[in-house]
Parts: sequence; C-alpha cells; structure tokens
Amino acid sequence: MNILHQIIAAAKSLATLPASDFTISGYIKYFAAIIAISSLGSVAKMLGDHTEKVTKRVVVTYLITGTTAGLILSLLTIDKYGGSFLLVGISGVAGFGSVQILSVLSYGFQSVIKKFFGTK
Repeated sequence: MNILHQIIAAAKSLATLPASDFTISGYIKYFAAIIAISSLGSVAKMLGDHTEKVTKRVVVTYLITGTTAGLILSLLTIDKYGGSFLLVGISGVAGFGSVQILSVLSYGFQSVIKKFFGTK
C-alpha cells in the first residue's frame, strides 16, 4: 500500500471525476468501471496462463478474485484520493495480479488442512 501512496503522490494532478458526478449514479458508474476493468484484468491473466481446458468454474473463480481485488483496493483508497481514473487503472492491475495471490493462499490453506486433517 505504501508504493501505491508514492505513485499517487508523485502525480502532480490526478484526473479526477468532477464533484458533480459523485451522486449515487456517479458512484455506481465509478464502481462499475472498477468492476469491469479488474474483471477484464483477471480474465486476461487467465487466458495468458491457463493451458488446460477452461471450465465455467475456472472463469468464475478468476472473475470473482479480480473483482474482489479491484473493489478492495478502490474502497481503501477512494476516501483519500477521490474518484481518480488512475485508481481505476490500478484496480485493473490488481485484478490481473489477484489470481497469483489467491493461488498462494489456496496452496497454503491446502497444506494446513492436509497437515491437521491428512490421511495416515
């Protein structure tokens, strides 16, 4: 998160949405853009990495992880930086990298489960 703060602080003027756009419909459009970009980033990662048959379960997993990562990042930063287009782009990168984080966490969780409940 510290690197994100440095990137945003380095930008002299962020292209932010006008204050008049931040009505309920403005927030809906902003978060819909974040969901779309982060989901697109996760699907791009899936298409680049996945060499086996792509099933519905794989697609849904990638979409959920990308969307979750993008929304978490945007919700953590919107109060401090406002509705910035840079944050929408960073949410796309978060969606792209979220699959790697999920796979590391799932392997760790699986090894803990096997350690405590493994077959003998």
